[in-house]
Amino acid sequence: MGPRGRWIARAALPIPRSEMAWATAAQGRMHIVGGYGEGAVNRAYHHIYDPAADRWLLGAPLPRGANHVAVAADATRVYAFGGFVEQNRRSDTNAYAYEIAADRAAPELPSCSRAASI
Repeated sequence: MGPRGRWIARAALPIPRSEMAWATAAQGRMHIVGGYGEGAVNRAYHHIYDPAADRWLLGAPLPRGANHVAVAADATRVYAFGGFVEQNRRSDTNAYAYEIAADRAAPELPSCSRAASI
């Protein structure tokens, strides 16, 4: 076992929230998508943490707010799949992509239910 690590304080998330999703493999930045916040359970938030600068950036929001969104990233996009539009119920069948370089939502992807039948 190696030496023990230690926690280091970094910039705080601009809006306290929970039940959000993360995608970390996006050009060295961490994307936090959707979640509970400011008294609602279906926020379209999108915050981007830049560890090199220790600061948060505001990214283009999800086209539809949700919590418990599943996310993944590749070299150019962050993908958001499903989630709930109410508190842990009423599944969202939409799938979205965010284009990192353009800071905008890409055209809507096929819904999760339609994609499963293709």
